[in-house]
Order: sequence, then structure tokens, then C-alpha cells
Amino acid sequence: MKIEIRSSLLKDIKKIQKAQKLRLEEVYLSLKECEEIAQIPNIKKLKGFENFYRIRIGDYRLGLAIEDDMVILLHFLHRKDIYKFFP
Repeated sequence: MKIEIRSSLLKDIKKIQKAQKLRLEEVYLSLKECEEIAQIPNIKKLKGFENFYRIRIGDYRLGLAIEDDMVILLHFLHRKDIYKFFP
């Protein structure tokens, strides 16, 4: 799968601690190895949306969209804030 990183994700990454960045990097590397949605660990489809998913990483959530063979990483925020900005 191809991975695209949006500028909103880069802004979110600047605001988080180093430990969370390391965990996000691990998830990113596992995403690069996956060939289909079913292989992505901890992924959950959002209700009411066709292409939007989230991955739970501790108290943080990685919001992403999947279109055809491309994963678009949109936001990485705390669980209390993610659904205010995503989708």
C-alpha cells in the first residue's frame, strides 16, 4: 500500500512528546509492510463513514483514510480531541 502524509499530521506530530513519536513511527513502519486493510494492526472503521479509519496507539488515535490502494494519514491527536478534528 502507498502511504501519503498530510500537513495536518505533521502539525500534530510537532505537538506530541518523544515517546508518542516513537510509537507512531512503529505504526508507520508496520503500515508500510501491509498489503491490505486486514493486515493493519488495531485498525477500526469509523461508523457513518465509508473510507475513514482510526488506529489506537495508547491514549492517542491516528486518523486515516483509505482510498483504493492508498493510505492517507490525516491526524494524530489525543483521544479526547481526535473526533473534534477528524473526519
